Amino acid sequence: IFGLSITEFDQILSTDVADEFGARDPDLGIDRAEELWEDSANYQLDLAVEAEERWVAGEAAYGRGDAEYPYVICSKKPRKSALQRKSQIVNIVIFGAEDKAYDENKLFTIYNDKEMTCFGTRFLASTALTIAGLRDPELPLLPIGASIKLQEGAVADTLQRAGIEVDLDVPIDENMFRETDAVQSSQTRIEVAL
Repeated sequence: IFGLSITEFDQILSTDVADEFGARDPDLGIDRAEELWEDSANYQLDLAVEAEERWVAGEAAYGRGDAEYPYVICSKKPRKSALQRKSQIVNIVIFGAEDKAYDENKLFTIYNDKEMTCFGTRFLASTALTIAGLRDPELPLLPIGASIKLQEGAVADTLQRAGIEVDLDVPIDENMFRETDAVQSSQTRIEVAL
């Protein structure tokens, strides 16, 4: 749905995502890893939608900044510079998604080559859904969640420092992104798969 495969993501950023999702595990296989990757993206989008709904409903401690969620958005428009690709994305957000509070300063370049430019940003879930609704294969979008931001072993180390002994060496399965305990604040979300 979002058009940025685990393989592409692994090429543009130095993370442990491919290992964490089992993309290099011969027993799991790349197809299963891609399914888990998509499940993770959909789960993160659900969290973003929930955050925006809280903001729109006027929850007291919830401001627009809490409703904006982090994303990686790329442009694969051929024969364009990084600046032209950036302008294209800003125009889609401001005019297509009608988010007048958005500006080009909210996009920061994280990857650029001849074929593709990728940016990190924060915006509302409704904006992400508008972009995804375009179904443009040259405009992949990915919500960024804890499973993508954390390096391997970070969760286990954090739990051990807190005095919590948990066996995180469990097999990956379909329920990985549905059964979670979450510790949330306005800017930080750490999810621990049970």
